[in-house]
Amino acid sequence: MSHHRLPLFVFLATTIACQEQDGKQDDTEPSGADTAGDTGGFVVECPDDMLQVRGRAVCIDRHEYTNQDFLAFIKSNGDYCDGHDCMGSGGQYHHLNDYGCHWDIDSGYNEHPMLEVTWYGAKVACEADGKVLCPATVWQAACSDGGDRGYPYADSFDATSCNGADLGEDDTVSVTSLPGCEGGLSELYDMSGNVWEWTSTCSGDDCESMGGAFDSSDSAMACEASQSLPADQGTHNVGFRCCLTF
Repeated sequence: MSHHRLPLFVFLATTIACQEQDGKQDDTEPSGADTAGDTGGFVVECPDDMLQVRGRAVCIDRHEYTNQDFLAFIKSNGDYCDGHDCMGSGGQYHHLNDYGCHWDIDSGYNEHPMLEVTWYGAKVACEADGKVLCPATVWQAACSDGGDRGYPYADSFDATSCNGADLGEDDTVSVTSLPGCEGGLSELYDMSGNVWEWTSTCSGDDCESMGGAFDSSDSAMACEASQSLPADQGTHNVGFRCCLTF
């Protein structure tokens, strides 16, 4: 599925106010703001593979950025992002293979979420598609349906709904392949488990990722769960998805 989109038309009748978290900002370097518009009840037109976050002038990807998506990005951009590696230097966890003259993906992993991507890699990949990394507050609002749920599918944990440690896969699964892992918006998938997801919310050189991964316990898979990691670090269970803000 291509992540390159036509221009969007936003139907807004008033100036959109931005919400900020003190000491955080969204910028080229991760020392950044967490800002996003609130629709005040107005509607934005999202691409088919995105959804509007309830109550906000923001669209969010229906699923995580896949290996297939990231391979297309790497072929176009190269593997250096804003002066940093796009992927972790180890390279033992992601499923992209560099043969010098060409790249490919491990068999069966095209639609799995990209792993071991650095914050810089995630940021630049989103920007290449005309998007941005999601602020943590927006990500959490989408996951929890505006704060109404502890998990995307319900208020309490269900070990069989999403890909965490209790499901027993011990690996990522293809995006949207678990129908029980839908929510907090209809047709929004894998906000809990599968991979932690980078956000634009940073403090100093560390940035937040949200939602837990395939090896996470129940508490780490809650919508409010986050962890802070160095922006230039790519790990075995961290990926991302993108947002559009207005």
